[in-house]
Amino acid sequence: MVLGVAAIANLDLPNDVLPLKPFWHNGLYTGVLSQQLAGRLKLARLSN
Repeated sequence: MVLGVAAIANLDLPNDVLPLKPFWHNGLYTGVLSQQLAGRLKLARLSN
């Protein structure tokens, strides 16, 4: 997500080219869905 914020800030795209609300909604939805799937599959978390 940080990379997405940096890319958008540096590209200076108008909101009609890349609408931010759907962009963030999709990113958050993907993250939550991935977390739920990993939990159901009993996958271990990666440690940093």
